[in-house]
This record gives sequence, structure tokens and C-alpha cells, in this order.
Amino acid sequence: MGAIQGVTALVCDVTDDEQVARLRAEVEAREEGLWGLVHNAGISNFGHVTATTVEDMRAVFEVNAFGVHRVTDAFVDLILAAKGRIVTMSSISVTLSTVLAEPRLGRPVRCVRRAAGRRRRGGS
Repeated sequence: MGAIQGVTALVCDVTDDEQVARLRAEVEAREEGLWGLVHNAGISNFGHVTATTVEDMRAVFEVNAFGVHRVTDAFVDLILAAKGRIVTMSSISVTLSTVLAEPRLGRPVRCVRRAAGRRRRGGS
């Protein structure tokens, strides 16, 4: 992971508030600012929805949705100060769905956004 000059890859468990806080402290201690943040963590559960526990689905959302929020929230001020960039990686699996397959993270998120947009515009 140090193959690109001027780029330092730092790793943490995006589901752990303490690890994210330690990562923030490490970045601040370097006194170099932060130009880029790449969200590359992601998990999936490829089971049928009837065989998927709430705990399994919660784990998927904890990494794929809440982890992105947790890390972005921790670093957004540094990114803005540096006029930097935030990149969120994804997988083609968010577009896939089969009969009785568990919903991929992308589908429920898009549905929530559509519903929220309709409410703001006065739709049903």
C-alpha cells in the first residue's frame, strides 16, 4: 500500500467509533492535512431474504452505510479545508437482485431517496 508517491493508505474498522477517532488523531498528528478520503470498505450477504437474519442485514448496513457516514463525518472538515475529494467505492452487486434474494444496499437507499424526494415535492 505505499506504491503511490505522496499517498499514505490508512486502514481502520469503519464500524468502530474508537478506531475512527484514533485514525483522525493520527491524521492530525501528521500535520499534513487531508486531501483525499476513499471509502473502500464493503460487505454483502448473498443469502435469501428468508434465510437472512436481522443481525446479518444490520452488519451489512453498519459497514456499507453507517461506516461511510461515520468516517465522512470524522474527516469532512479536513477534506473541505484542503479542497480535497471524497470517493466512495461500490460494487456492481448493488444493482443485482434475484427472486427472494436479500436486497442489496443500493436498492433500499435509492428507494428511501425517491420517497424523501416525493415528500419534499408534495407527492405521495
